[in-house]
Amino acid sequence: MTEEILIAGGGWRVQRFILPALELVGLTAAHTTILRRNGEEIPDFKDVSVISDLDKYDKQPNRVINCLPADVMLAKGTDLLSLFPNAIHFWDTPTSASFTNLLKSLRNPDYDKIISLEDFVKLPNLDCMTKATGDNTFKQLHHFGIPVHFLSVVRMSLRNAGRNTALVRRKGAKIVAGHGIGMKPKKNPKKAEIIIKGSNGRCLDIFDLKTHNDTQVRDQLTRIVSDGQLIYQLNDENLSSYDLSPRLVAEFSKPVTRTQVHELDKILALTRILGESGNQYRFKDSIADCLGQKMIKKVGFFILRN
Repeated sequence: MTEEILIAGGGWRVQRFILPALELVGLTAAHTTILRRNGEEIPDFKDVSVISDLDKYDKQPNRVINCLPADVMLAKGTDLLSLFPNAIHFWDTPTSASFTNLLKSLRNPDYDKIISLEDFVKLPNLDCMTKATGDNTFKQLHHFGIPVHFLSVVRMSLRNAGRNTALVRRKGAKIVAGHGIGMKPKKNPKKAEIIIKGSNGRCLDIFDLKTHNDTQVRDQLTRIVSDGQLIYQLNDENLSSYDLSPRLVAEFSKPVTRTQVHELDKILALTRILGESGNQYRFKDSIADCLGQKMIKKVGFFILRN
């Protein structure tokens, strides 16, 4: 059976991340429709149908992906839930929604089954580092910008450890969630890094992508594009690998920036969200993370509860 997919929104997030992820999952462009206000086709994905009016859509989608602008995401998304109650719904994180709207959303039973598109909880590089370092209690994510991503990582770390709560607070230029768990929120792509320490040692990720002939730096995560795959390595050991589309192979077989490498990680994370079942991050978890971000900014702390 071929799956029909409806994507609400056609901006940069969809073009750079969602469509490449769907391509990797094997969900064909010919059965994907984008609802986009201006109705313009997507240059690199011309097989994808684009409509500007939902009245022109006569299919019943299996999946609905909500990447609408923040000011209409919740309201329009609720309409999509009513129109397509049998579809699986994936929604972007509503980072700029008001405190009041976030609270209302948290209490809305219609949102209980929505899956979040928060990609940080499924980042393959973060998974590789966590497994390689063993029982880790030191985890730092620096210069990625908004704290929502960090809060999602903290929430999943708690959940995996069987814990229910954590005090997250602002401490100078950092946001911390217990001893050794923290982030520097100021966005700076040239300095972005992840550091994890555990019982098996230390691992650093500065979003490096090398060729087979390059010398690897000890205890630093490395990515290699080879034979149509992205391979994650640490100290010359292959940790995991992911198939890439010809489009991505072409882009990442030449020198790229840290930002581009991080974007590739995020595309692969989205394949795990859109292509897997079970153990998904709930949209209501992302709502709670957005509320936490606002609380930290306003009063300096937030009690994260699972």
